Amino acid sequence: MIWQIVPESNQNAFAIRFDGPIDVALQQYSELWQNLNLGELNYEFLDDMVAQQYRNEKQLSTFVTIISMILILISSSGLYGMMLFFVEEKKNEIGIRKVLGASVRHLLIQLNKHHVILMVIGFAAGIPAALYFTIKWLNNFAYHIAPSWYHIVFALFICFLFAIASISILTWNAAVREPAEVLREE
Repeated sequence: MIWQIVPESNQNAFAIRFDGPIDVALQQYSELWQNLNLGELNYEFLDDMVAQQYRNEKQLSTFVTIISMILILISSSGLYGMMLFFVEEKKNEIGIRKVLGASVRHLLIQLNKHHVILMVIGFAAGIPAALYFTIKWLNNFAYHIAPSWYHIVFALFICFLFAIASISILTWNAAVREPAEVLREE
């Protein structure tokens, strides 16, 4: 069965579907083409063309993944630096609260609470934009998926994990210090 794909093209592209061994069919088509004096037979396999398109998408995906990891590392280090500054500013408060009987757990909750609220606000602002651009990009594909709720939850979980870990480590280091040392430094 032969279909001419683009009738107005100068290249006369045809799509040919056949069963059986590829080598035998290509030999037969090549002989037929030569007998008709149609010039040189140039052919490509559709599955190779489709694979090439997805290879480009795979390369783009790898590039975006690497850039995303670099950006996550940079933003995590920025978050860590901001938390280091924040905990350093709050070390007197931490020392006073500890002298007054606050537990390390209470201090962790108290200092994490403000940053968790800021992260929720940031996520609420960022989710619609991320979904819009993701859906717009996915609509370029013939067979595309829609982003699911678990993609968003997973991203939220990873962000919270990084933030809570960096805040908690710094708060823990500040909270386990002897309050007298902290207050004496000032």
